[in-house]
Amino acid sequence: MYEILRERRFKLQSAYSNWLHDILNNAWNDKLWNGYQLTFMFHHVPGRFDRKCEVMEDEIDRVYRTLVPNVERSPRSPAGSKRLPILVAFPDYPTRKLGRSSTLDVKINIHKPNLSTD
Repeated sequence: MYEILRERRFKLQSAYSNWLHDILNNAWNDKLWNGYQLTFMFHHVPGRFDRKCEVMEDEIDRVYRTLVPNVERSPRSPAGSKRLPILVAFPDYPTRKLGRSSTLDVKINIHKPNLSTD
């Protein structure tokens, strides 16, 4: 079971990596994009796991909603919507640390990196 999940995570990570590579190398929509890595760090969030995830997602959404008006004057217009930054967020969920992690797990479990391209 764990091997299947690890293989799925690897395929997902590979697909996102290829998609971001296409975006940053002008192969996605014939536009030149710049990429930035953002890391969101949170103080302790009390509550159940799903509540913690909800709080983190809400905060990241708030940051994006604050960023958009500073990047594009009219983000809801047809032309403005094409110039919006792209935010790809990967949560770093807590995992059990029983044994040594494999190299693959260490590469996939990146700490809440959010690649924003503009």
